[in-house]
Amino acid sequence: MKMISDEVLVEQAKLGKGEAFEELVRRYRVLVYFIVVHTVGDSQEAEDVVQDVFMSAFTSIKQFDPGRASFKTWLFSIIKRRSIDSLRSLKRRFPLREEFLNEMSAGSGQGPEEFFAGIELKDALNRALLSLSKEQRLCLILQSMEGLSYEEIAKVAGVPVGTVRSRISAARKKLLKYVSYLLEDGISCDATK
Repeated sequence: MKMISDEVLVEQAKLGKGEAFEELVRRYRVLVYFIVVHTVGDSQEAEDVVQDVFMSAFTSIKQFDPGRASFKTWLFSIIKRRSIDSLRSLKRRFPLREEFLNEMSAGSGQGPEEFFAGIELKDALNRALLSLSKEQRLCLILQSMEGLSYEEIAKVAGVPVGTVRSRISAARKKLLKYVSYLLEDGISCDATK
């Protein structure tokens, strides 16, 4: 069976075909959640933001211009706006409480030392990501995890390509500094030294 392109689904959604928009949601829900949870740093808040992203996309799909950007890039611009709105209303929290309980109850087959080392490492990596500014975090995630070009990220972020490059460079330097502290001082280090 041939997969229908995003462009065709968008055109159908613009004509009011709900199943076309539902297919777009199915295609992008995991990706949107992944970006949002790594941007806002809280899994419950991320679920709310994901709902907001798709509601916003649904209500504004008729204004989407495929000549200006791909659907994916347009969706990322909505993710950025909704994530920033969420960050403004949230205090920074570490997202691993629920993950920890889920992993503990699932029983990974590892011994306790390996299990807790893995949890501690995930927590440290999440803290490292959260130590970045929201602008740096968004650019880094879009570039390294989603494979967007600097030009695509610039469209999403609404900044020049040079700004994207500097944000990604600064984010990588800060993460490298954080990782070096992990290696030197152990996982419970503070990257603000």
